[in-house]
Amino acid sequence: MVEVITKEIGINQISNSFKKVKDYYLNSLNNKESLYKRVESEIFDGSSFEEVKDYFVTQTNKKIDELKVDYGYDCTNICNYLRENPGIESKLEPLLYRSWFSIKPGSLIIGKVSPSKNDYFPNDRCVEIIDFEYECDNLIVKLSNNHIPLSFIKDVFAFYKAMILSNGVVVDKSKVENLDEISHEICTNYKPYNELQGLIDIVNRKYGERVFKQKIYFSLLKNDLVFSNNDCEDLLLIAELKTNSVGFDLFKKCVLTDEMKEFYDYVVKRIISGLKRQTSKTIASEYNLALAVKGHVPICLYTDEGIRSQIYYYGINDIKSIIRNTSDPNQVKRLVKLWVDSIDR
Repeated sequence: MVEVITKEIGINQISNSFKKVKDYYLNSLNNKESLYKRVESEIFDGSSFEEVKDYFVTQTNKKIDELKVDYGYDCTNICNYLRENPGIESKLEPLLYRSWFSIKPGSLIIGKVSPSKNDYFPNDRCVEIIDFEYECDNLIVKLSNNHIPLSFIKDVFAFYKAMILSNGVVVDKSKVENLDEISHEICTNYKPYNELQGLIDIVNRKYGERVFKQKIYFSLLKNDLVFSNNDCEDLLLIAELKTNSVGFDLFKKCVLTDEMKEFYDYVVKRIISGLKRQTSKTIASEYNLALAVKGHVPICLYTDEGIRSQIYYYGINDIKSIIRNTSDPNQVKRLVKLWVDSIDR
């Protein structure tokens, strides 16, 4: 008797749930303007477009201040150039590779030598760098051919130099008087390149997860879209915006140009596409149970057999995660019974 009840709870609710999604999908096709307004007002998790822009400016300024404190160099001009020339980062690769420049002979002046703070490498020594000059004529020619201004190139190398002068370099104790080895270590030190790449990423909004990395759900409980999974249950993931997607490049461009319509249109298309994809599901199309654990698919869309065939591999914390996305007590009982049965087998 219990088996029949659980099966009815599963099958009936699956049919009703897919009907809700399909009805919403068909309604969205005829009301794209209304959907656009929802996206416009809710996609940034309650933040306004102006707040989004301010967020990126704040993040960039925060990084500039950090670098100024750490290395005594103001990267404002570097950031301004990157911001005013979107897409230019693809032409800056030579600045991020070590084979394009060296240290000008006779320019390197070293200071005191001290033990390294890394206990795992007792033979390492930290060499203070008093002064040096980069030899980068070939690099300047290459970047000039890519229309990179000399002033920007000089700013970058001044930033690199400030970092080396602040940190020194680490070499083996046998090389502390070998200026060629120390010069090589200056040019191959990865920290300046990492800092520049990090600066490029921040200015170009690569780390914009707070305002971009969003999941859009359809709530079977509310029979409506939701743009946050807080305090909501029976959520079905419709679209996920990722920072490695074409949409993120579009988002960055729209923020830069102060015009978000193209991006909002893109999100509307993603939502409609996601709804369409979910309406193509049938009772026979079983979801992977991992999606329920992640909160991407409610357990009411799984048949008994679909749960039974997978649940043995999941633990109590996974079951708790699924329950958090479940509003119907009967669905919770069904899930727990099938899990307990799998353990008892």
